[in-house]
Amino acid sequence: MLAAVGLPAMLLDAAGRVIAIGPLMRPLTRSGRILVTASGPGAGIAGDDRVLEALIGTLVDADASGVAVLSARRILHGAAGAAPLLVEMLLLPRREQSSDAGAPRYLLTIRGGGCEEPMIADVLREAFRLTASEVEVAMMLGEGRSRSAIAEHRGVSVDTIKFQLKAIFAKLGVKRETELVAKMGRLFRG
Repeated sequence: MLAAVGLPAMLLDAAGRVIAIGPLMRPLTRSGRILVTASGPGAGIAGDDRVLEALIGTLVDADASGVAVLSARRILHGAAGAAPLLVEMLLLPRREQSSDAGAPRYLLTIRGGGCEEPMIADVLREAFRLTASEVEVAMMLGEGRSRSAIAEHRGVSVDTIKFQLKAIFAKLGVKRETELVAKMGRLFRG
């Protein structure tokens, strides 16, 4: 079943403990980037481990208290130079006959570790707080497009692109286009 998801995935019970691991998740667990412990999934880096623990806790606590939170997502940044991972946890519908504590309750999926375009956009939005327009500009710049080509494609002036690039540079902590492209390359291509 988990192979059909098409992403690294695992099933968790109502307490957030791992009950099944999909085949695409195995390389991440073998590498130590994602851990499987008795208490639930973890990450090989302390900061990422806390983020993953908070993600799982958010849904488990909301579900236990009857609050309808259907999904949550977080970014795991990894070690320096590692490509970020987008982790999403989804609440599964309860089956009538399934009050069993070991029944699947959550699906945890991971995207990233490479250059999947939707994942890149999500990371830029969530980790760096870029607006949708800024994400589009950054991604086009990362593709090698010039400011004028980006402006023409978006139907705005080159001055608008210049203004948006200043905001992008500030949010990503770079000073020029080449630094932005290099940082995106490090983040998304490892």
